[in-house]
Amino acid sequence: IENDLSQDSPTVRTTTTTVINDGVNVGKLILELNNRMAAAKTNNSQTSNNIRASSIRNSTLSSPGETTDF
Repeated sequence: IENDLSQDSPTVRTTTTTVINDGVNVGKLILELNNRMAAAKTNNSQTSNNIRASSIRNSTLSSPGETTDF
Protein backbone atom coordinates (compact mmCIF):
# COMPACT_ATOMS: atom_id res chain seq x y z
CA ILE A 1 0.00 0.00 0.00
CA GLU A 2 2.83 2.42 0.83
CA ASN A 3 4.45 1.73 -2.53
CA ASP A 4 1.16 2.46 -4.31
CA LEU A 5 0.78 5.77 -2.48
CA SER A 6 4.31 6.86 -3.37
CA GLN A 7 3.62 6.05 -7.02
CA ASP A 8 0.33 7.98 -6.95
CA SER A 9 1.72 11.11 -5.29
CA PRO A 10 3.68 12.43 -8.32
CA THR A 11 0.47 12.24 -10.36
CA VAL A 12 -1.37 14.23 -7.71
CA ARG A 13 1.41 16.85 -7.67
CA THR A 14 1.25 17.16 -11.45
CA THR A 15 -2.50 17.73 -11.50
CA THR A 16 -2.24 20.22 -8.64
CA THR A 17 0.39 22.18 -10.58
CA THR A 18 -1.87 22.22 -13.63
CA VAL A 19 -4.81 23.50 -11.58
CA ILE A 20 -2.66 26.24 -10.05
CA ASN A 21 -1.45 27.32 -13.49
CA ASP A 22 -5.03 27.39 -14.79
CA GLY A 23 -6.03 29.45 -11.78
CA VAL A 24 -3.32 32.01 -12.54
CA ASN A 25 -4.47 32.24 -16.15
CA VAL A 26 -8.10 32.64 -15.11
CA GLY A 27 -7.06 35.31 -12.63
CA LYS A 28 -5.30 37.23 -15.39
CA LEU A 29 -8.38 36.96 -17.60
CA ILE A 30 -10.63 38.23 -14.79
CA LEU A 31 -8.29 41.17 -14.17
CA GLU A 32 -8.31 42.00 -17.87
CA LEU A 33 -12.10 41.83 -18.00
CA ASN A 34 -12.43 44.03 -14.92
CA ASN A 35 -10.03 46.57 -16.42
CA ARG A 36 -11.99 46.68 -19.68
CA MET A 37 -15.32 46.99 -17.87
CA ALA A 38 -13.96 49.81 -15.72
CA ALA A 39 -12.63 51.56 -18.82
CA ALA A 40 -16.00 51.21 -20.53
CA LYS A 41 -17.76 52.72 -17.51
CA THR A 42 -15.45 55.72 -17.42
CA ASN A 43 -15.93 56.26 -21.16
CA ASN A 44 -19.71 56.57 -20.75
CA SER A 45 -20.63 60.24 -20.87
CA GLN A 46 -23.68 61.90 -19.33
CA THR A 47 -25.06 62.44 -22.84
CA SER A 48 -25.19 58.71 -23.57
CA ASN A 49 -26.90 58.15 -20.21
CA ASN A 50 -29.52 60.78 -21.06
CA ILE A 51 -30.18 59.18 -24.43
CA ARG A 52 -30.57 55.81 -22.78
CA ALA A 53 -32.99 57.18 -20.16
CA SER A 54 -35.13 58.98 -22.73
CA SER A 55 -35.37 55.89 -24.92
CA ILE A 56 -36.58 53.90 -21.91
CA ARG A 57 -39.18 56.57 -21.05
CA ASN A 58 -40.43 56.73 -24.64
CA SER A 59 -40.69 52.96 -25.10
CA THR A 60 -44.24 51.60 -25.14
CA LEU A 61 -45.14 48.42 -23.29
CA SER A 62 -48.09 46.38 -24.49
CA SER A 63 -49.36 45.65 -20.97
CA PRO A 64 -48.78 47.25 -17.55
CA GLY A 65 -47.09 44.09 -16.21
CA GLU A 66 -44.61 43.75 -19.05
CA THR A 67 -40.99 44.57 -18.36
CA THR A 68 -38.15 45.49 -20.67
CA ASP A 69 -34.44 44.71 -20.49
CA PHE A 70 -32.41 47.82 -19.81
